[in-house]
Amino acid sequence: MAMKNQDYINELLGKYFAKEELNGEQRKDIELWIQNNPEEFHKLKRVMEHTEEKLHQAPMFNADLAWQKIEPRLKTQKKIHRITWTVISAVAASLIVAWMAIRLIPTSDALRFENRTASIQNYLLPDSSEVILFPNAVVDCRIAQNEGDRKVDMQGKVFFKVKKSHGRKFRIKADEAFVEVLGTSFIVETAADRRMNVQVRTGKVKVTSGSSEVELEKNEQVEITGSKIIMKKIDQPEAVFGFVQKQLVVQNEPLEEVVKQIETITGVQITMDAKVGKNKISTRLDLNQMEQVVQELAELCKCQYEKTDNSHYRLVIKQ
Repeated sequence: MAMKNQDYINELLGKYFAKEELNGEQRKDIELWIQNNPEEFHKLKRVMEHTEEKLHQAPMFNADLAWQKIEPRLKTQKKIHRITWTVISAVAASLIVAWMAIRLIPTSDALRFENRTASIQNYLLPDSSEVILFPNAVVDCRIAQNEGDRKVDMQGKVFFKVKKSHGRKFRIKADEAFVEVLGTSFIVETAADRRMNVQVRTGKVKVTSGSSEVELEKNEQVEITGSKIIMKKIDQPEAVFGFVQKQLVVQNEPLEEVVKQIETITGVQITMDAKVGKNKISTRLDLNQMEQVVQELAELCKCQYEKTDNSHYRLVIKQ
């Protein structure tokens, strides 16, 4: 999903509770938000149900009788078009609900994002920063929407696209190291043996480990092993960060390894004969066009492909 900002989500919540019609993309966005924020949604739902009960208990308003009393007093000679009170009420209800949604959604509670799938997953943080979690990655954050420093703990491999926010710090703790930014995009990856890697796509970040501190700029990276820090250039940025735009650059890699990367980025599964998987390939793939990708892989390996559905393909040796 293309990640959305909080104002957009608040607007959708207002429409959702006012029972206004949502288009396909809006419904998909609000369903994903509800899935990622179940506690906030149920809390808001309870408030709205309570409010609706109070509205039903209020005495009914007789619009026709009120109009009969008001109409004779109007001095203007212009023709007045009577707008039904039901329309006015519906619009007012929508505005009230949207306002309540904005006011009631918690913005500073701790949030946890976990990716237990086999492919990367996108999430939107309360400050509109974006994160992409690789399989088995975990992010715990405490971020207010509009004020205060932003703090994140993480495990695994995560891509951050941090939104600039009037000098508010964005501080990440990964094992025993810290990464601090104002606004940039980068990857942080931790390993079970306490190794860590930070790779910067845009902007500048500061990495601190023990008494050591380094600053990284675009296309630079640092590897941390215990107290040892090694800083170096990223030779092929498009190969490192291509997944952000669903691009994959491979250089003399076994097809079976390439297929694993494709599944991680897209969720599409490609099975093959063991012999086919040993072929080494070099190419640039646009993973937004999966059938064309599979067709190219088949041509490079001199085999043929079979399509089960949009998420499953098979590469087989030509008969």
